[in-house]
Amino acid sequence: MLPREAEWFGAVLSVCADAELFPFLHVGSQSEHFRCRVQPWIEQAIFAPLRRRGGPIVHLDLYPAPGVDLVGDICDPRLLQELERTRWQAIMCCNVLEHVGAPRSLAEHLLRLLAPGGLLFVSCPYRFPWHPDPIDNGLRPDVQELAAFFPGTDMVHGARVAGGTLTGYLLARGWSCAPVAGGASHAQPGKSVPTYSERVKHLLGSLPWLVRQFWVSCLVVRKR
Repeated sequence: MLPREAEWFGAVLSVCADAELFPFLHVGSQSEHFRCRVQPWIEQAIFAPLRRRGGPIVHLDLYPAPGVDLVGDICDPRLLQELERTRWQAIMCCNVLEHVGAPRSLAEHLLRLLAPGGLLFVSCPYRFPWHPDPIDNGLRPDVQELAAFFPGTDMVHGARVAGGTLTGYLLARGWSCAPVAGGASHAQPGKSVPTYSERVKHLLGSLPWLVRQFWVSCLVVRKR
């Protein structure tokens, strides 16, 4: 997640009532270290304010790590059955649809878990380099195209958010990690490691973005 993207979602969340947000499910959460240290703006803009409100928050990711409450693939029927025991008022799934083989299937599962009247917070890159984690399926929708993944919902907020440049992103992170936000460099136990050729492709593809503007499609929809 990019800093301005986190700020956009944080601003939207701040005007939502508690009853609209909790219980809150965060899909593709990454680890606590990632949210607080690698991309600290996620914690600062989104989850620290949410925790202060006192409602239950569950972080779900494919890989086990500190700060991940549930581990598994949301498309796994067994995990879906477990998640359906909770009436989720809000679900956040940011920068995940471009990393799965069947993004429409993932979208269907998100809606299945969301309570009627619930809010879905979702984002996807619009102008952004190739970044496998573990794959990049090339999905780069505008806001309306992203909304089309979620039939039976009404758009509450939607914007194409300017994300700055790769140079700005690296400066925000202190040049501490690999070139691209959300890329395969954020290794976790059990996560596949990119090959040498993939790393070279990743690096070369990222270079123009040192000065080129990132754009992200950000969306909030309400389930009918």
